[in-house]
Amino acid sequence: MNRQIHTSFIEVLPWEDVIFKRIFPLLPLTTQFLLRRVDHQYYNCITEYFKKSLTCNIVINRKLMFSETAFHVLIDGATNLRTFKVHDSAKQNCNSQITKGFQLTDSLIEGILKTNANLHTLDLSNCINLTNSTARNVSKLCSHIQHLAITNCLNIDREGASYISQMTNMKHLYLNGCHHIDENSIVQIVKSCSSLLDIGLARLHSITDEALTEIAHGCLHLLSLNIAQCYKVTDKAILKLAEYAKTLRSLQVRGCRDVTETSLHRLRLRNVKIDVSNKEFEDHSYLIKRLNVQI
Repeated sequence: MNRQIHTSFIEVLPWEDVIFKRIFPLLPLTTQFLLRRVDHQYYNCITEYFKKSLTCNIVINRKLMFSETAFHVLIDGATNLRTFKVHDSAKQNCNSQITKGFQLTDSLIEGILKTNANLHTLDLSNCINLTNSTARNVSKLCSHIQHLAITNCLNIDREGASYISQMTNMKHLYLNGCHHIDENSIVQIVKSCSSLLDIGLARLHSITDEALTEIAHGCLHLLSLNIAQCYKVTDKAILKLAEYAKTLRSLQVRGCRDVTETSLHRLRLRNVKIDVSNKEFEDHSYLIKRLNVQI
């Protein structure tokens, strides 16, 4: 009687060249963890994959339980990370936790930074428990960082900003909602990080025309700027951007009540996208309010 022999794909396909590059990256994190439970061989394969991964994306939502143990399974042993991102599905609520019972802390991030010195992309948006200690560790341990997102990290203030200003290779910086980072800190960062391409400063209510003028003069390669709800910014600053920020392609100014079409028109003539997100303008009445004319 002939018996069928079932062969697993991990027994016949090369791990590093095929499975790690072509198959596992397509699987949700939950599926990867489930595969660890199949048998010893799958366990070893997934463990090796986690160790050699260049990218780590943690997607958390209210239906997905994620413990500190799972975090260590994913991260411990990883030494090749270039990108580390945490995605919180409740991004509109800056007070949301990553998950009930688990909080991403300074010490956990420090562990990643110590073993992944070549990290160039770090997205910690909405990780509200992080403090200036994380900013200090990034500047000290990952000098090559080029992309940093700490949107809604409310405990990071001017001290943390001083550490960010030391990251002179920075190209993409997102500080949206970091209310305790003041305008002087932004000016310091801009002066130190002149290679910035994308800057997010939305909801930083201390921002005035002074910071925007510094950005216009100092960031010669700037492509994208988000100053939505920076209500102290006026047409004067936008005119400076129109005059000096020659490479600018996208500008977010929703909620800037003293910015009108008088200044924005100069940017539109250069085909700069104004308040355009992934969706086309969702509220066309918003544009009508901006028009400095009588209809």
